Amino acid sequence: MKWTMSTSTRPVIVIQGPTNQAARMVECYSNMRDVHWCTWNDEPDDRLEFIRASGIQVIKIKKPDNPGYGNCNMQALSTTDGLIRTFANLSQLAFKIRHDLVIPELGKLICSLQDKPDIESKLFFPAYHKGEGGYLVDYFCMGTVIRMLEYWNQVHTDQEPAEVMMLKNYMKRILRDKYTDDRSFGALQPYFGYILPHLVALNIDALWYKKPAGHWLEEKDSKGDTFVNIRRYAEDKEWYQA
Repeated sequence: MKWTMSTSTRPVIVIQGPTNQAARMVECYSNMRDVHWCTWNDEPDDRLEFIRASGIQVIKIKKPDNPGYGNCNMQALSTTDGLIRTFANLSQLAFKIRHDLVIPELGKLICSLQDKPDIESKLFFPAYHKGEGGYLVDYFCMGTVIRMLEYWNQVHTDQEPAEVMMLKNYMKRILRDKYTDDRSFGALQPYFGYILPHLVALNIDALWYKKPAGHWLEEKDSKGDTFVNIRRYAEDKEWYQA
């Protein structure tokens, strides 16, 4: 099957964060359309020019005064500003991804997600994590712009784990007086879908070039660089569910 996205429904793609993985990200995503990289205004000029020359649009913003616990405010701001400056309408679909995560078949993945009947009513995250009472693995995300903004447009000052804070505040926004702090997998099912089953079914790699931290799924690429393939989270049923 040939995987193509029509120009009328093609989601905007927002890469968020610093540019230290520019070469790897450009190699992967510069052949796609509607790709935007929202990053900081103090990033090196040579990297920014390299990204622009590849066809990826660059959005420069000021870092938040408070980066937040686990840099959650930096992730939230670069995602929110990236969406605000690129979307055509609030019902448009968007795909947000970290600055250090390579999905070589992203077009194929997006086409698969677009076929989900609930893609406009839910936000899709890689997986559900069972720790800390339950939260969402948020390295990448897909949904309508309005739902993405409802989730990511947040500022935090407390010391609760970032993913937990983000999820709690989103649920408070959409449930209002019906909100309870039930973050079990079943309680979240009406509001979220998961991308991990698509990665597994379609055999799509999602390579996270994070800093080495002794993760049991860490691998080395041909250059000796360390990555974790998010698709393999399906092997860790103790902590992840989707």
